Amino acid sequence: MLSSRETIIVNVDDMNLAYKMKHRESLRSDWPNGLKIFWIIVASLGCLLGTVWMEDRLQFPVEHPHGRDFFRQWISARNHMADRSIYMDMHEAVMLHSGESYKWIISINGNPPAAVLLALPFASLDFDTAFVVWNVVLLICLCSAVWVIFRERDFGFSPWIFLPVVTFVLISGPLSEHVQMGQLSLLLLALITGAWATQRRGNDILSGVLIGIATAIKLFPGLLFVYFVAQRNWRAFVGGTLAFVGLYGICWALFGADSFRVYASEIVPSMGQFYDGWMNASLKGFLTKLFDERSGHVHPLWQNSVLSTILHWFISGIVVVVLFRQAWKATHNETRDLVFSIYVVAMLLLSPVTWDHYYLLLILPIGICWRFAHLLPTGRIFLIAAIVVLALIRPKWVWFWTIPGEGELAFGPDRQRSIADPLHTLTVLSYSFYTLLALFVFGLLLSSRLSNMALLPRKGRC
Repeated sequence: MLSSRETIIVNVDDMNLAYKMKHRESLRSDWPNGLKIFWIIVASLGCLLGTVWMEDRLQFPVEHPHGRDFFRQWISARNHMADRSIYMDMHEAVMLHSGESYKWIISINGNPPAAVLLALPFASLDFDTAFVVWNVVLLICLCSAVWVIFRERDFGFSPWIFLPVVTFVLISGPLSEHVQMGQLSLLLLALITGAWATQRRGNDILSGVLIGIATAIKLFPGLLFVYFVAQRNWRAFVGGTLAFVGLYGICWALFGADSFRVYASEIVPSMGQFYDGWMNASLKGFLTKLFDERSGHVHPLWQNSVLSTILHWFISGIVVVVLFRQAWKATHNETRDLVFSIYVVAMLLLSPVTWDHYYLLLILPIGICWRFAHLLPTGRIFLIAAIVVLALIRPKWVWFWTIPGEGELAFGPDRQRSIADPLHTLTVLSYSFYTLLALFVFGLLLSSRLSNMALLPRKGRC
């Protein structure tokens, strides 16, 4: 004979199981034939268009190589092979290695030493070959991350989900920009997705190690260490710390202590010139464009660098407190997933610079949120709108029609450079920032709704 308390627990568990089975069944249910045919056609066109774009960006020889971000990684690796500083001035480095003059406006490699470490295997290749191989490796990272997210156990997505996912990713502006510049975001996506998936399986140490590596490469994923602390997940925290320290120990041994001094004292401060760039969709970028114009890209609403700094740290502090509280309360598997996704969105908001190719990191949080979006009215409609805004609408198209001049980077005596006024900053320059902010709030609402539901799994890891 069960007591009344035991009976309630059994009933709740039965209802919980019924809810989860019903939810998974709704996600897994076979798509209508008409919908399948529609997405087969759309995905085919998307793959064709994406292939054309990829071929154009990866053709030999690579056009304007000095303008590719990977060029600065590659030339820094070559500097090391020549026993020179990895942060040698780009004009001197290009003259040293090729006898040519450097033809681009960015004269520094702004990435940490660990990012240069990744380029060492490519230093012996000519740039064209290195650039193509680098992009192929990162596209494999993209495929791996998408597979892990949408075929994760207990998520219950239909295999047909890959058609819209692949379509949106292939024709997206962020992927096009990523491939064209040879960026690092797809590697970060694979590392962060791997950390999330391994933590769900109880492998906390490996999860922390992957975040430690991601943080060493780009620094801003370090926000996920706050998640580990708030979750009291000390194994992940220690694993991540050891990975970060170990990777930088290797960099110290290879590149020398001076590379760290130069990075901290010269490279990091010089990055401030990019904060008011039009494409920067971070909180720092938004406030800098409004109150701390630095490089002539905008007219500020009020030039006051102190106010910009105070607002940045104050708002960032509030965001971190909210994040900490969310992770501290997340004791069930589903809420952990959602809170992790909120941290990934917050990473982009709090990073000093957030370029459009960083939006590829949102594949993970959008995939997680899609699973639970039905809990909020029009939740999935909102996610679709966010995808369209961040992935399909090209900012340069918007700016071309709304801001007078020939563009933000129209340099030269015969060209009319565009300078945005405060109204532009509050509207067309910041719609990506507003979308990121809306995604952050959406994640918080979804997490709160899920936490308040009576039918949740018992405490424990997947």
